[in-house]
Amino acid sequence: MLATELGSGAAHARLAREVRLARSVRHANVCPVFDLEQADGLAFVTMELARGSLADELAERDASAPPPPRDVWAARLADAEGVCLGVAAIHEMGIAHRDLKAHNVLRMADGRLAIADFGIAHAGDEGTAQGTPICLPPEVIFGLPTDRRSDLWQLGLLLYEILLGERPTWRMPPGGAPAPVAPAGSVPSDVAPLVEAASSCLRLRPEDRPTSAAIARVARRVRRAATGPRPMPAAARAVK
Repeated sequence: MLATELGSGAAHARLAREVRLARSVRHANVCPVFDLEQADGLAFVTMELARGSLADELAERDASAPPPPRDVWAARLADAEGVCLGVAAIHEMGIAHRDLKAHNVLRMADGRLAIADFGIAHAGDEGTAQGTPICLPPEVIFGLPTDRRSDLWQLGLLLYEILLGERPTWRMPPGGAPAPVAPAGSVPSDVAPLVEAASSCLRLRPEDRPTSAAIARVARRVRRAATGPRPMPAAARAVK
């Protein structure tokens, strides 16, 4: 539940807009938003109950721990696929989320991850620069136009965090552009293609990044190859 005082007209309009955009996307990996309600001088958004956020889970990971066992990699791949599918569903509706980060990815009651917080999302081809500073893509930093391709930068960072528990380090090749680097020896060979896909999201020029649909296909292929078919959660069956 997200609340704001009714006296703030701009904040109330923002919540109304958030509800409208969020309700336009029906997908298991996008957090369902029910309605905008009012009570006791507050306006609030009601949504499906979540157990916590991805940020909470990442904070509990031990970066110095040895490489995880296969069942942990399977869970991480399922989470990565879910986030990719959620972003692809948002983009399919012509919406740029613009604030994809671990705090805005929720762990739902049935265990799936779902993208939330459409507070600064934008419907259309281009939008103004907004978002969490540490997650901003280069085009935002340099004041250039943004669109759904800017979400891909944030998705790449999210995938690194989900799979490896940390953001990438960067190398500067002679005469080249900065490139992300995964920790050496930390990625199984069957997971590596998805880490490479995450790196492709972090290309400096938006036009060089893949689409969210393409990343979702890679995530599904890698997860299936590594773990086999994935059971459909009850929420996904309800949405279909």
